Amino acid sequence: MKAAAARWAALAGFVGLAGCLLETDRQCGPNMILTAENVCVCEPDAILASDAFGLCEKCGPNQVAQAGVCACVEGYALASEGTCMLRPEGLGNACDPAAPACPNASFPFCQPTGAAGYCTKAGCAGPADCPGGFACDTTGATSVCKRPPTGQGVPCTTSDVCEATEATFCAPILNQCLVENCSLTTSTCSPGYLCCDLTQLGAAKNVCLPLEACP
Repeated sequence: MKAAAARWAALAGFVGLAGCLLETDRQCGPNMILTAENVCVCEPDAILASDAFGLCEKCGPNQVAQAGVCACVEGYALASEGTCMLRPEGLGNACDPAAPACPNASFPFCQPTGAAGYCTKAGCAGPADCPGGFACDTTGATSVCKRPPTGQGVPCTTSDVCEATEATFCAPILNQCLVENCSLTTSTCSPGYLCCDLTQLGAAKNVCLPLEACP
């Protein structure tokens, strides 16, 4: 936690900087490139390292760098172990809760999301029962594998980008839409995210942050 807090403090001090200015006869570090402005930045498939400020680390398999974090490519979802796994066919398909028709028998339950819904399965006991980056939500009368919130991880600079999604908080420094009002006692964040108390940083609500980013 102390390391994460230090990283937030360091990032806060360097908001707006894309990299480090170098002398023309010097080279960039690992997983970095030198721009025409003589500035070292992370390569397109790399992000700032979480444990060494100023250095870059490559994203994992089936991941792409997006707004300073490694996000899963289309068709893949973040699993509980932090890797991007192929989403099973039929999981997350759109459906009508009033007349559900989910083609994959493994995911027959239509989870309502307002007027629409998506195909998943009910009766999960924990994360191991939910594939494809879905999380087991046990807070309702019936437990259900819930998909990651819409908008989560989308790049943003203002809250306008996030307002129409389920991830309504545009996080400063990280510059991505995140879910707010999560529970610190019940695991309500999706896999790869942790509910964090950001009141010490001036936020009024708890927020689901990427793992290791919680101060």
